[in-house]
Amino acid sequence: MTRQSVDGSGVAEVNGQHARQQRHIALKQRLAIEDDPYITTLRDAIRAAGERPVDPSSGDAIILLDSQGRERRLSYAELWSGARTAAAGLRTRGVQEGDRILLLLPTSDAYITILGAAILLGAIPCTVAAPTSRSKTDEALRYIGYIYEKLDPTLVVVPAHLESIVRDYPAIDARRVAIPDELSRDGSLPADVFPAADPRQPLHIQLTSGSTSRPKGVILSHGNVIANVRAIASAVDYAPREESALSWLPLYHDMGLVQLLMAIYYQSTIVLMTPTAFLRNPLIWLQNMSRYRAALCAAPTFAYSLCVRKFDPTKLQGLDLSSWRRAFIGAEPVPLTILREFTRCYQPYGFSEYTMYPCYGMAETVLATTVVEQRPNRLFGFISCDRIDPEALRSDHQMIAAPVVDPAFGPALEVVGLGHAVQGLDLCVISPDGSVLPDRAVGEICVRGTSLMQGYFRDPKANAEAIKDGWYHTGDRGYLVDGELYVLGRIKELLIVRGRNYYPHDVEAVIEEHAQVRQGYAVVFGINNPEQGTDDVIAVIETKAAPEEHVAIAQQLQQSLLQTFGFTARDIVFVRHGSIPRTTSGKRQRVLSQEWYQAGKFGGMPTSAVAAANGFVENRGVQAADEA
Repeated sequence: MTRQSVDGSGVAEVNGQHARQQRHIALKQRLAIEDDPYITTLRDAIRAAGERPVDPSSGDAIILLDSQGRERRLSYAELWSGARTAAAGLRTRGVQEGDRILLLLPTSDAYITILGAAILLGAIPCTVAAPTSRSKTDEALRYIGYIYEKLDPTLVVVPAHLESIVRDYPAIDARRVAIPDELSRDGSLPADVFPAADPRQPLHIQLTSGSTSRPKGVILSHGNVIANVRAIASAVDYAPREESALSWLPLYHDMGLVQLLMAIYYQSTIVLMTPTAFLRNPLIWLQNMSRYRAALCAAPTFAYSLCVRKFDPTKLQGLDLSSWRRAFIGAEPVPLTILREFTRCYQPYGFSEYTMYPCYGMAETVLATTVVEQRPNRLFGFISCDRIDPEALRSDHQMIAAPVVDPAFGPALEVVGLGHAVQGLDLCVISPDGSVLPDRAVGEICVRGTSLMQGYFRDPKANAEAIKDGWYHTGDRGYLVDGELYVLGRIKELLIVRGRNYYPHDVEAVIEEHAQVRQGYAVVFGINNPEQGTDDVIAVIETKAAPEEHVAIAQQLQQSLLQTFGFTARDIVFVRHGSIPRTTSGKRQRVLSQEWYQAGKFGGMPTSAVAAANGFVENRGVQAADEA
């Protein structure tokens, strides 16, 4: 058959065959890296990518986009060279193998080369969020000071514009502060001076999000990280030469950093946006996915929700998301409504329901703990959803109800399945007495395996509490069904009202159905009332509604809570936007919110207005409780 005689269907078949061949080659190249006995650490990976890439003609690189969308390409050869130069600067300033280095740098080529330099030297980098505005400088410095005291770093590397601020902070030794330019003046170290690599050695310290406590330093070895990125690659059938990744997440967040480390290990292209670019215009994320034909991206649930809220066809002309093969969603629980709404909005632009890929993870297992399996004929794409009886869940502390719901109890509670344990990890669910529970029994989720951390840095008490008989106790409640994990929420955040279990995110969801409350802008927590033997429910809500509307809104919310759950909130506090504390990935910090509330840090409507709103439904609330 000549080229001229090929009709439209023939062209498609030829193109399809070519794509399959290229993907087969890419998969072979991925396996060549995984099977290479000389690439057992990220130190080896940086050198291999710079000196002997698996595909010298590929042109893969780290692409950095500034806030205006202008790109700067950092090839792997440049990374290898730049890292050796920065390593000379680090060594001149006394950094040795095993020393800690704090990186307060934004997403930039300077950050990546200094990160690489620390890895080459065998030093242990820890990335920390730097102050982003004058109004938050004091808060950020207190946080940095806490981390500085905990890790006792040899060096703190900061952007030039923050140098004097950090140097002058009393809790930090000014002699240990450096800026990137100072690390590029001492020549370059030859490859043979770097210490021998060992997969068991620490690669970096990842700070936990601190959703229920102060951040801990998670020690992750080279072997931990490589095991996890291989597990992710295996789960999604990753073909590095053919599939680029894109991320806008900050590199102090595990989801952002591991995407970068995965690209370095597999010598593949990754596009890095700045987090501020996404926050200013969430749709630029999708436009860049289209622009670079990216296949992989991970983001928290709120990012997908934000793109639904900001959906505007007039700003999406030419958008093509057909190359987007896996959209990882890292949060627990994952609301099915958001997945459906995002897909509905962007399906006309080539986005498939099979692209949605919920997962469950944590810093303690590097990143991914479970991912959904690529099995069709499920509820939505590859996603399963368990429909359970909410009343049985609330009244029975152990067993989850079968997915047959009695209409008398109203609508079912939908819990999205977050997949099976990734390669190298094992999961179980245990009861308070430590026994392993069967399917559909609710308990604490525990994990062990190749990706599990080495422990918390200089925190023997936390290690003893968290790791028992080789199992890491996550602090999350959930259950298993045929090996698939369903997460219900944090144990510390559980509300126990009149002997029944309620999860804050369910209560928040009801509050956020109100027209004056945006999704993700309410936080609910409980305060134990020992006299009544129950938790008092408190709701803090960010709203733009005028103060004179607060009482009416509170009355409407109390009615909704009473009708849905049979209780009302003891207090509803309205605050301005940005008041609710959040983790680095945008999760609501419920335990910290509780502490702030009890310390009087939240403003709100006057006590008389609170009483009026609460009293509106108080009598009916008591009556409902008695009837229950």
